[in-house]
Amino acid sequence: MKVRKRDMFKLFKKKSKVMEAEKLPRQEVIANEIDEFLYQFHYYASKKELDIPELSDDVLTEILTTYFDKKTLSEANKYFYDILNEKVPDPYKTIDWSLGRPAVEETPEYKAWWRHHEIDTIMCDCKRILGLEKTWVDLNGKAHTEDDAARIAADKWCELIFGRHIQDNGAINEDQPGGFYACALGTILADKAKENITEEMRDKANQLLKDYYLHKMHYNQTSDKKDLNWLNEALPTNGQDFDWKYGFYDLSCDYGPGWPLYMILYHAGVPEKHIESICPWKTSIHIRREDNAVMYHTYQHCDEL
Repeated sequence: MKVRKRDMFKLFKKKSKVMEAEKLPRQEVIANEIDEFLYQFHYYASKKELDIPELSDDVLTEILTTYFDKKTLSEANKYFYDILNEKVPDPYKTIDWSLGRPAVEETPEYKAWWRHHEIDTIMCDCKRILGLEKTWVDLNGKAHTEDDAARIAADKWCELIFGRHIQDNGAINEDQPGGFYACALGTILADKAKENITEEMRDKANQLLKDYYLHKMHYNQTSDKKDLNWLNEALPTNGQDFDWKYGFYDLSCDYGPGWPLYMILYHAGVPEKHIESICPWKTSIHIRREDNAVMYHTYQHCDEL
C-alpha cells in the first residue's frame, strides 16, 4: 500500500491529550485518535511490507472505538491485546521446534507466528506513540485520586501481612515438596509469627506504606529531591546492604519481602526475625501511573483493586 507523504515530525510528536479532551467533544477526540492510528498503522505495515487484510480500517476503527468505551483502563488494555489474537490468531504452540531452527523457520506455522508477532509490534508501537492510555484517562478519568490509591495499596498490604492469608507459591495444588506441603508450612509459620505483632506496629506500617506510595508517585512526576530526602529520613538503612541512591522501587515479595518493603516493616517496629515469615509469597502491589489504578499481582495473576 502506498503511503502518502507527511511531515515526519507529525508522525512522532505527542499531542496535548489533556487540551484536546478539554476543547473538543469526546467523539471528535476519538475520531482524531483513530485517524492518527490508521495513518501510523499503514506507515509501519508498509515499512515492513506486510499486507494485513484482517485489520482493515473499519476493523481498526471498531477496535479503537470499543477501547475508549471500556469502563476501566485495565479492561481497555486487555481488550486491545486480546482482540488481536482473535483477529490474527497466534499459532506459536503449533510450532515443532524439534526440527531445528533453520527448518522451523521454513514451516508455515513459524511464518504465521512471525507474522502475528510483527503485527502485534505494529499495534503496540502505534498505541504507545499516540499515547492511547493517556487519551483514555483524559476522556474517562482516573481510577482513584493519589491519596485514595495510596490508602488502598497500604490497606491491602496490611491485610495480607498482618491478617491471615494462605501462602501460595503457585504450586499449592501440587503434591510435591515445593507444593502443598511447603505452602502449608509457610502458612503455619506466618500465623505463628503474627502472634507477636502489635496494633502499634500495624498502624505505623500502614502509615509508612501510604507515605511511601505518595512520595513515589510525586517523585515519578517531578523528580523532586525532597521525596528522596523523605526516604532517607523515614526509612534509614543503617548501613545495611541496601541504600536509596536509585530512588523508589515497587513493593514486592518473593519468598520474603524485597528490601523496600523489608525496611518499611523494620521501621514500623516489626521484629526482624518475623519480617520474612509474615509477608505473602509471590506478591507485588503497584499504582499504575496513568490512572492511579492499584494493581495487585500474585503468581501469574493480576487484579485491579
